[in-house]
Amino acid sequence: MRAEATGNRIRVVAAIAVQAFVSTSVLAFEDTSKAQTVGREDVRIVSTDGLSLFVRQYGEGKTPIVLLTGGPGYSGDYLEEMAARFSADHRVLLPDQRGTGRSVINPWDASRLTIEASVADVEALRVQSGAEQIILVGHSWGGVLSLAYAAKHADHVHAMVLIGSGGATSDWQTEYSKNMLARLEPVDIKAMFQAQARLAEDPDGAMVDVIRATAPAMMVDREQAIRLADEYSGPAMLTPAVTLAMQGWLRRYDLGDGLRDLQAPVMVIQGEHDPMGKKTAHDIAGTFSQSEVHFVPNAAHEPYVEQPKTFYAIVEPFLRKHAAE
Repeated sequence: MRAEATGNRIRVVAAIAVQAFVSTSVLAFEDTSKAQTVGREDVRIVSTDGLSLFVRQYGEGKTPIVLLTGGPGYSGDYLEEMAARFSADHRVLLPDQRGTGRSVINPWDASRLTIEASVADVEALRVQSGAEQIILVGHSWGGVLSLAYAAKHADHVHAMVLIGSGGATSDWQTEYSKNMLARLEPVDIKAMFQAQARLAEDPDGAMVDVIRATAPAMMVDREQAIRLADEYSGPAMLTPAVTLAMQGWLRRYDLGDGLRDLQAPVMVIQGEHDPMGKKTAHDIAGTFSQSEVHFVPNAAHEPYVEQPKTFYAIVEPFLRKHAAE
């Protein structure tokens, strides 16, 4: 699957911003025996434009958690462990977002990858689940998608957890780019620019190389980030054409007006070394009447991987409290 190049190269900030939504997949359970006993059912729903969307379903509960992955362009694979852990107390729905994993667009049509379609997919999932309200848990790009959904369907959001999320407007990208470059070594920056120069001739391959080059900025442990880079840029998990198709919208957006109607409680959680930056976390929280912000020590963009005990100790009580209301 290839994406059409829209110009000779994507500008530096946009190319770096793609990496804000990169994610890894490693076992994050403190109690793996508990995780292994959780059942999973694979189902399909139909989007409003007729696309078949693949969804993993776990656990039971009246108000489901909808777990939204990063990217844009990542399948649900890397958050399966998180979904299984949450399902000990909740019903959890983990979709492959359109164009990723087993939610294929065939024949390929980049015009079907819009924020409006992505929001409509989340609403279709809610409707077809039979739930009046959902709890959104979004990581990275999944956090931005959660915000976009809440801006349009505030009445259907029961609570929201945003993990290393981009902001309610595109203003976060400036700080993110600055922080990203500060965390990279010269060899990483050189590799990033070399990959960027190939975007027109080989957009898919070049995007994978951008992700690999900038991976060290996404975790506190540089060696761990490098080891896992191939895992989260593999074809089963990442569809670069989806990443590229959404870049135009990501460069300039503003969800602020719609979010002011949201009365649901919101948790913003971020690794203290996340390139997204603490300002972005506080800006997101300031949008809502009920919000709280948490920074996980010794973690960057993957706090559930780098510091799982601390991460789950913060998030799970929030989810249990609001799911019970």
